[in-house]
Amino acid sequence: GTPKGMNGFWQLYNLSDSNPDWRHWKFSSYHNPHIPAEELEKLRAAMSGRAFEQEIMAEFIPDGAGVFRNVRAFSTLAPEEPIEDRQYVIGRDWGRTNDPSVSSVWDILARREVRLEVENDLPFALQLSRLKALSERYNDALVVAEQNSLGDPLIEQAATAGVRIMPFVTTNATKANAVDSLALACERQDIGLQSDEQGILQMEAFESS
Repeated sequence: GTPKGMNGFWQLYNLSDSNPDWRHWKFSSYHNPHIPAEELEKLRAAMSGRAFEQEIMAEFIPDGAGVFRNVRAFSTLAPEEPIEDRQYVIGRDWGRTNDPSVSSVWDILARREVRLEVENDLPFALQLSRLKALSERYNDALVVAEQNSLGDPLIEQAATAGVRIMPFVTTNATKANAVDSLALACERQDIGLQSDEQGILQMEAFESS
Protein backbone atom coordinates (compact mmCIF):
# COMPACT_ATOMS: atom_id res chain seq x y z
CA GLY A 1 0.00 0.00 0.00
CA THR A 2 0.90 3.68 -0.07
CA PRO A 3 0.85 5.85 3.09
CA LYS A 4 -1.83 8.52 3.29
CA GLY A 5 -1.74 10.25 6.65
CA MET A 6 -2.26 8.31 9.87
CA ASN A 7 -5.15 6.18 8.63
CA GLY A 8 -6.11 2.52 9.04
CA PHE A 9 -3.14 1.42 6.95
CA TRP A 10 -0.81 3.16 9.40
CA GLN A 11 -2.51 1.40 12.31
CA LEU A 12 -2.03 -2.02 10.62
CA TYR A 13 1.58 -1.12 9.84
CA ASN A 14 2.26 -0.59 13.54
CA LEU A 15 0.50 -3.72 14.81
CA SER A 16 3.83 -5.57 14.87
CA ASP A 17 4.87 -3.40 17.81
CA SER A 18 2.30 -5.11 20.02
CA ASN A 19 1.26 -8.29 18.18
CA PRO A 20 3.82 -11.05 17.41
CA ASP A 21 1.63 -12.34 14.56
CA TRP A 22 2.28 -9.17 12.55
CA ARG A 23 5.39 -7.82 10.86
CA HIS A 24 5.93 -4.76 8.73
CA TRP A 25 8.39 -3.63 6.07
CA LYS A 26 8.90 -0.34 4.31
CA PHE A 27 10.41 0.17 0.86
CA SER A 28 10.53 3.37 -1.12
CA SER A 29 10.05 3.48 -4.87
CA TYR A 30 13.85 3.62 -5.15
CA HIS A 31 13.86 -0.05 -4.11
CA ASN A 32 11.74 -0.99 -7.16
CA PRO A 33 14.09 -2.42 -9.81
CA HIS A 34 11.59 -1.66 -12.57
CA ILE A 35 11.64 2.13 -12.00
CA PRO A 36 14.80 4.01 -13.07
CA ALA A 37 16.11 6.33 -10.37
CA GLU A 38 16.32 9.22 -12.85
CA GLU A 39 12.55 8.96 -13.39
CA LEU A 40 12.00 9.32 -9.66
CA GLU A 41 14.27 12.36 -9.57
CA LYS A 42 12.09 13.94 -12.26
CA LEU A 43 9.08 13.31 -10.01
CA ARG A 44 10.90 14.92 -7.08
CA ALA A 45 11.20 18.11 -9.11
CA ALA A 46 7.54 18.05 -10.13
CA MET A 47 5.84 17.07 -6.83
CA SER A 48 5.45 18.87 -3.53
CA GLY A 49 7.71 17.62 -0.77
CA ARG A 50 4.75 16.23 1.17
CA ALA A 51 3.43 14.29 -1.82
CA PHE A 52 6.89 12.96 -2.71
CA GLU A 53 7.54 11.79 0.85
CA GLN A 54 4.27 9.84 0.89
CA GLU A 55 4.04 8.53 -2.67
CA ILE A 56 7.70 7.82 -3.39
CA MET A 57 9.48 7.54 -0.03
CA ALA A 58 6.61 5.67 1.72
CA GLU A 59 6.64 8.02 4.73
CA PHE A 60 3.65 8.30 7.06
CA ILE A 61 2.95 12.03 7.52
CA PRO A 62 0.42 13.35 10.05
CA ASP A 63 -2.68 14.93 8.48
CA GLY A 64 -2.31 18.68 8.18
CA ALA A 65 1.44 18.63 8.85
CA GLY A 66 2.82 21.59 6.96
CA VAL A 67 0.69 21.40 3.82
CA PHE A 68 1.80 24.90 2.81
CA ARG A 69 5.37 25.72 3.80
CA ASN A 70 7.35 28.98 3.84
CA VAL A 71 4.09 30.97 3.70
CA ARG A 72 5.34 33.99 5.64
CA ALA A 73 8.53 34.16 3.61
CA PHE A 74 6.70 35.16 0.43
CA SER A 75 3.56 36.79 1.89
CA THR A 76 5.14 40.23 1.82
CA LEU A 77 3.37 42.09 -0.98
CA ALA A 78 1.34 45.29 -0.75
CA PRO A 79 -1.70 45.89 -3.01
CA GLU A 80 -0.71 46.92 -6.54
CA GLU A 81 -2.61 48.98 -9.07
CA PRO A 82 -3.22 47.41 -12.50
CA ILE A 83 -0.59 47.80 -15.21
CA GLU A 84 -1.82 48.68 -18.68
CA ASP A 85 -1.98 45.70 -21.08
CA ARG A 86 -1.10 43.27 -18.26
CA GLN A 87 -3.28 40.16 -17.93
CA TYR A 88 -4.96 39.45 -14.60
CA VAL A 89 -7.16 36.69 -13.23
CA ILE A 90 -9.40 36.75 -10.16
CA GLY A 91 -10.10 33.72 -7.99
CA ARG A 92 -13.51 34.05 -6.33
CA ASP A 93 -14.82 32.15 -3.30
CA TRP A 94 -18.45 32.93 -2.42
CA GLY A 95 -19.66 33.42 1.13
CA ARG A 96 -22.27 35.33 3.07
CA THR A 97 -22.99 34.73 6.75
CA ASN A 98 -20.66 32.10 8.18
CA ASP A 99 -17.76 32.60 5.76
CA PRO A 100 -16.61 35.77 4.01
CA SER A 101 -16.46 36.14 0.25
CA VAL A 102 -12.91 36.46 -1.05
CA SER A 103 -11.46 37.80 -4.31
CA SER A 104 -7.79 37.10 -5.01
CA VAL A 105 -6.37 39.10 -7.95
CA TRP A 106 -3.30 37.66 -9.70
CA ASP A 107 -0.81 39.06 -12.17
CA ILE A 108 -0.41 36.00 -14.41
CA LEU A 109 2.94 37.00 -15.89
CA ALA A 110 4.60 37.83 -12.56
CA ARG A 111 2.85 35.03 -10.60
CA ARG A 112 1.99 37.55 -7.89
CA GLU A 113 -1.17 38.17 -5.91
CA VAL A 114 -1.68 41.90 -6.40
CA ARG A 115 -4.85 42.37 -4.35
CA LEU A 116 -6.86 40.43 -1.79
CA GLU A 117 -10.38 41.60 -0.98
CA VAL A 118 -12.48 40.07 1.81
CA GLU A 119 -16.19 40.85 2.15
CA ASN A 120 -18.13 40.00 5.28
CA ASP A 121 -21.91 39.61 5.33
CA LEU A 122 -22.66 41.63 2.19
CA PRO A 123 -25.85 41.13 0.12
CA PHE A 124 -25.20 39.15 -3.03
CA ALA A 125 -26.29 42.03 -5.27
CA LEU A 126 -23.60 44.24 -3.74
CA GLN A 127 -21.04 41.44 -3.97
CA LEU A 128 -21.70 41.07 -7.70
CA SER A 129 -21.48 44.82 -8.23
CA ARG A 130 -18.11 44.99 -6.46
CA LEU A 131 -16.82 41.92 -8.31
CA LYS A 132 -17.71 43.48 -11.66
CA ALA A 133 -15.97 46.72 -10.71
CA LEU A 134 -12.87 44.81 -9.58
CA SER A 135 -12.73 42.84 -12.84
CA GLU A 136 -13.10 45.98 -14.95
CA ARG A 137 -10.44 47.76 -12.88
CA TYR A 138 -7.91 45.02 -13.57
CA ASN A 139 -8.14 45.12 -17.36
CA ASP A 140 -11.33 43.10 -17.66
CA ALA A 141 -9.82 40.25 -15.66
CA LEU A 142 -11.23 36.75 -16.03
CA VAL A 143 -12.99 35.60 -12.85
CA VAL A 144 -12.62 31.94 -11.89
CA ALA A 145 -15.42 31.26 -9.41
CA GLU A 146 -16.48 28.21 -7.45
CA GLN A 147 -19.67 26.77 -8.91
CA ASN A 148 -20.58 24.49 -6.00
CA SER A 149 -23.55 25.26 -3.75
CA LEU A 150 -24.65 28.89 -4.06
CA GLY A 151 -22.08 29.64 -6.77
CA ASP A 152 -24.14 28.46 -9.75
CA PRO A 153 -26.83 31.19 -9.73
CA LEU A 154 -24.28 33.87 -8.83
CA ILE A 155 -22.07 32.89 -11.77
CA GLU A 156 -25.10 33.13 -14.07
CA GLN A 157 -25.98 36.58 -12.73
CA ALA A 158 -22.39 37.78 -13.05
CA ALA A 159 -22.21 36.59 -16.67
CA THR A 160 -25.50 38.33 -17.44
CA ALA A 161 -24.05 41.52 -15.97
CA GLY A 162 -21.10 41.31 -18.38
CA VAL A 163 -18.42 39.81 -16.15
CA ARG A 164 -15.99 37.44 -17.88
CA ILE A 165 -16.43 34.46 -15.57
CA MET A 166 -15.43 30.81 -15.68
CA PRO A 167 -16.92 28.26 -13.24
CA PHE A 168 -14.72 25.95 -11.19
CA VAL A 169 -16.32 22.76 -9.83
CA THR A 170 -14.71 21.69 -6.56
CA THR A 171 -14.43 17.93 -6.14
CA ASN A 172 -11.99 15.80 -4.16
CA ALA A 173 -9.91 15.41 -7.32
CA THR A 174 -9.87 19.05 -8.44
CA LYS A 175 -9.23 20.31 -4.92
CA ALA A 176 -6.39 17.83 -4.38
CA ASN A 177 -4.79 18.93 -7.66
CA ALA A 178 -5.12 22.61 -6.75
CA VAL A 179 -3.71 22.07 -3.26
CA ASP A 180 -0.76 20.04 -4.54
CA SER A 181 0.05 22.68 -7.16
CA LEU A 182 -0.09 25.48 -4.59
CA ALA A 183 1.99 23.46 -2.10
CA LEU A 184 4.69 22.96 -4.74
CA ALA A 185 4.69 26.67 -5.57
CA CYS A 186 5.03 27.46 -1.86
CA GLU A 187 7.99 25.16 -1.42
CA ARG A 188 9.76 26.68 -4.42
CA GLN A 189 8.77 30.19 -3.33
CA ASP A 190 8.07 31.09 -6.95
CA ILE A 191 4.85 32.99 -6.17
CA GLY A 192 4.14 36.12 -4.16
CA LEU A 193 1.20 36.65 -1.80
CA GLN A 194 -0.28 39.68 -0.12
CA SER A 195 0.96 40.54 3.35
CA ASP A 196 -2.41 39.80 4.94
CA GLU A 197 -2.34 38.25 8.41
CA GLN A 198 -5.71 36.53 8.09
CA GLY A 199 -4.73 35.05 4.75
CA ILE A 200 -1.41 33.86 6.18
CA LEU A 201 -3.12 32.24 9.17
CA GLN A 202 -5.62 30.49 6.88
CA MET A 203 -2.81 28.90 4.90
CA GLU A 204 -0.77 27.96 7.97
CA ALA A 205 -3.83 26.29 9.52
CA PHE A 206 -4.78 24.37 6.35
CA GLU A 207 -5.26 20.65 7.00
CA SER A 208 -5.61 17.73 4.65
CA SER A 209 -6.95 14.22 5.09
